[in-house]
Amino acid sequence: MRRFRFNGWQRIFIVLSVVWTIVGGSWGWQHANDKADAEFKLCITQIQTASDVQACRAKRAEALVPNWFGAAVVALAPITIAGLFFYGLIFVARRIGRAFSPEPNLVGAAELPPKALQPAPVSRAAEDIGKSPNKRTVEKYMDAFRRSDHQQVLSCLTDDVEWVIPGLFHVTGKDAFDREIENPAFVGSPVITVTRLTEESDVVVAEGNVHAARRDGGFLNAVFCDVFEMQDAKIRRLVSYLMEVKGS
Repeated sequence: MRRFRFNGWQRIFIVLSVVWTIVGGSWGWQHANDKADAEFKLCITQIQTASDVQACRAKRAEALVPNWFGAAVVALAPITIAGLFFYGLIFVARRIGRAFSPEPNLVGAAELPPKALQPAPVSRAAEDIGKSPNKRTVEKYMDAFRRSDHQQVLSCLTDDVEWVIPGLFHVTGKDAFDREIENPAFVGSPVITVTRLTEESDVVVAEGNVHAARRDGGFLNAVFCDVFEMQDAKIRRLVSYLMEVKGS
């Protein structure tokens, strides 16, 4: 929702209007009472009986309300006239300013910037500049796993690497690790999406999801959290937490 704010001249006009209302209202109230009192005194000088006094009082009371109303109109009329005058003056000034101001070149604004001014595409090498060696190794490992590239996967590991999937297996060494890269229960290469990569000290945590085709039909949809313990920018120990997402 757009927030409405008064500009400088509007604030000044509001302050002046409040001051004029107080001053003019006070003057109008006093003027109405003075006029009613003057009419009452004139009426008293013309009385002939006691009942005429009551009639003068009633006449004074009846005259107060219209006198107050008339005085209020007189007091507030300058505010209305001044407001309309200033708003009209500003409106005319804006219309004149628009009439003499040059129109924006919409065609030029819609054009694309010259090729020389367009930002150059960021290469993969440039993206990797700010990443740590540990993160680059984990990303290389994930990319190799997506393509079932055994040699590249093994190049990311130490010789005494450990791979643990709690409740499923615990293997040690590259040869044992190599045998678990491709599971015979699945066909083709898995689709792995890393949603977050976090590093602290020599530990990198990768979170994401995996989609793989089963050999007996159907698909595996799961989320994973891989905890990599690194040594000299290579994977020394990997603990994989995997949970299948049913109904996906």
